[in-house]
Amino acid sequence: KITWENACRFFSWDPFAEIPKERATVGARRAIATDVDTAIRSRKEWARLFAEKQAQDA
Repeated sequence: KITWENACRFFSWDPFAEIPKERATVGARRAIATDVDTAIRSRKEWARLFAEKQAQDA
């Protein structure tokens, strides 16, 4: 069975080497990443926002 834990073990990767488990919860990560927008949007809304950002960057 392929799980994230088995994949980590296979690749000898410790996901909590840099960030301890208690700081890796969804709530803790969202508290750190206050600049990240996690709002639920439709695909049409995402496309509109992406097009606006591309126009600003051009």
